[in-house]
Amino acid sequence: MKAVVFGDLHSRRFKCEELFKSIGLMAEDGTRNEGFHVISLGDVVSLGYDEQECDFLHFVEPFIDEWLLGNHEVPAIWWNGELDFMGWDMDPWHGWHIGRDREAEQLVRAKFMRGEYKTATTLGKWLITHAGVSIRHQKKNEFNKMSVEDVATRLNSMFLECLEERKNIPVISDCGQHTGGIFWLRPEYLTPGYNLQNHLPQIIGHTGNVGPCLYGDAVWLIDTPGDRITRDKGGVCALVTEDNGENFDVHWVKAGTNEVVVNEFFKRRTGAPY
Repeated sequence: MKAVVFGDLHSRRFKCEELFKSIGLMAEDGTRNEGFHVISLGDVVSLGYDEQECDFLHFVEPFIDEWLLGNHEVPAIWWNGELDFMGWDMDPWHGWHIGRDREAEQLVRAKFMRGEYKTATTLGKWLITHAGVSIRHQKKNEFNKMSVEDVATRLNSMFLECLEERKNIPVISDCGQHTGGIFWLRPEYLTPGYNLQNHLPQIIGHTGNVGPCLYGDAVWLIDTPGDRITRDKGGVCALVTEDNGENFDVHWVKAGTNEVVVNEFFKRRTGAPY
């Protein structure tokens, strides 16, 4: 059984087809092959294409087994306008100025109500969230003393508590550059170049301008460079493992192309990305 972790797909249909075929997940006739367990870490859609994204959701549904929420899905289920960072802001690429796909929002909301979305999961030693748990939050919540399975369980329960109480907490949504939250963290504050041995091994996406790359054998970042919204300019990426995350193959489609690159040109870094 191969495990696959997708980064931010953002409705890039043709790039995804090439990526899925490269992995072996998609057969030539467009159906799903057996032998895979697939995790999406969020931002499958952008919810900002004005009634165009629901077709992509229907297309990708058979290929994903575990669905995590990203910052682009969360506004479909979080409607308290006073909590700015859990909804759309006024930055144009977030959707206000290019229309909202209401039908796709309904599909996301229905999937959430059926219990099909989580905010965190695990693969072997790796914690998987959309944007990661900052070092500050790891220490404050003593996540670095817990197993990744326990951290994922706690993050999932934290989000449901926030949703029920309509009260936000920083580990979920803080948009501060140094602290972040599991939907908003910037990677430069996830791996600041210190000793990473005591930090949670994590797989994240979200950034829209870095990746795929591996920081100090501790953090995989699998979003890809390029325009964070438009389908034709952004890339897509997946990690594939047959040994529960001990080793990964990196399959990714670069921005501006439909060419799949396997285990080449991804960055391996130590310290901070900037």
